[in-house]
Amino acid sequence: QLLERGAKVYAAARRPESVDLPGAVPLRLDVTDEESIRAAARTASDTTLLVNNAGISTATSLLTGDLGAVRLEM
Repeated sequence: QLLERGAKVYAAARRPESVDLPGAVPLRLDVTDEESIRAAARTASDTTLLVNNAGISTATSLLTGDLGAVRLEM
């Protein structure tokens, strides 16, 4: 709907060539890599709205789980 209304839409992915959304601007982003995040932020500096629909589940307990797994999930 955003594209239909004329919005500029970035579609972030670790492999931007996998983005199959006509009209969207593919954007390389690996949320586990700080430099990738910085580069994406520079590229998409005109962003005014973020819709985050990606996720991962490690099935790790937030209170007792491995900190690395918790960070990956967040």
